[in-house]
Amino acid sequence: MHNHNALLEIVDCTDHCAEGNKKDAQYIADTMKPHIMKIDPSKQCVDFVIFDGASNVQKGGKILEAYDPHITSVHGACHNASLVCQDVTEQPEVQLLVKLHKKFRNLFGSVRHGPHALFRKHSKQMNNGVYLGFVKPADTRMAGNLIALLRFLWLREALVATTVSVEFRKMKMPWAPFCAILQMDSLWRAIFALCRAMYAMLRLLRMADMKIPAMGKVRWMAFLTLNLVYS
Repeated sequence: MHNHNALLEIVDCTDHCAEGNKKDAQYIADTMKPHIMKIDPSKQCVDFVIFDGASNVQKGGKILEAYDPHITSVHGACHNASLVCQDVTEQPEVQLLVKLHKKFRNLFGSVRHGPHALFRKHSKQMNNGVYLGFVKPADTRMAGNLIALLRFLWLREALVATTVSVEFRKMKMPWAPFCAILQMDSLWRAIFALCRAMYAMLRLLRMADMKIPAMGKVRWMAFLTLNLVYS
């Protein structure tokens, strides 16, 4: 009863799926019920279950809530942090920065060989011989757009050096005048302000998604945050 972290069982769903079945909400709930009954046969102690953000496990949590009205099902820490980051990213001002990042990723990414080769050269010069490129956000990467903007900020010097170079001007790309925006301090101040405001959330997301146990750090960080908010 006083063990805060314990592995009850690892469920191998291979045979279940090989028979044409699915890992649907009912299956997930049915794998949890025996453990809940073993730990709490009187349905008085287990009142909280945490799942990730996948729709099938969230629905499985709802089934457990119907099975035992004491139970409340919530998202895990990493998915809660990801949902906050998603809400922030959907704001119009942040969407503008996301679109700008995508534009420059396409201009200086591997799609256009000439500009990419020039940017790669300057990126190595600015990072002790190591090439650092753009991060492409993906739906499967939590807070992908914010992480991409953080890398975009890191690439500022390499991008500016690329766009002001003689070699770049000789290319005479039709979109080259647009790149002058990279020399505007207001653009980088806006990206820096966003990354700084979301830094704590990204740290929380990193700790919640580590391969080693780090949930204690997440709880401690949440405790400190609540103390700062309510003090």
